[in-house]
Amino acid sequence: MKNIINCTCQNEKVYSRYISEVSGGHTYILPDPDSDMREYCPFDDIASVTEDYLMIGYMLESGADTVENTLEFIKKYGMPHRGKRRLNADKFADDARLLYLHLTEITSRPYPENPEWLLETDPISAIVRADGGESVIEWQTTSLASAIELGYMLLLGSEHCRLGICKNCGKPYFAQNPKTEFCQIACRNRYNVKLHRARQKQGE
Repeated sequence: MKNIINCTCQNEKVYSRYISEVSGGHTYILPDPDSDMREYCPFDDIASVTEDYLMIGYMLESGADTVENTLEFIKKYGMPHRGKRRLNADKFADDARLLYLHLTEITSRPYPENPEWLLETDPISAIVRADGGESVIEWQTTSLASAIELGYMLLLGSEHCRLGICKNCGKPYFAQNPKTEFCQIACRNRYNVKLHRARQKQGE
């Protein structure tokens, strides 16, 4: 039977303004209760959501300050967990870093000797039903965090598009072409220049 995968998520909430505050050495982000709110479904563009999340992990792993980028992410996509009044921006960035490291390892070549990673995802449920001779799997998520984790796994398993780590700069990227190895043409050109110079040095 043909397999069709559908993803559903209760509409996520994005506020027009957020507040950041520092407490106990950590930065916290919370919605401004007087701001406007809109709803959206993260699966409408899950590739962009996942790529932006992984980029925060890349920045933290590279030693950059991620507070402003985390705030921009929240302004764009909303709070990752429902029912929590505020978000620990440091913990959020560290979770993104762990997912970035996971992507780095599973896309490395040669393949790592011990590639098993445990992804402790938020609750994700699956409903399997028959519809006109087709098997339909409907994934249901309970928060933006679980939507990102599900999107990450589905994007990795896609035959026609992929998540990857740029061979030149190490940034995460999403590409329609599974053979792509670079986040942009400029990175491919820089990488080729470095290879050319390395060959020239060897020939001296």
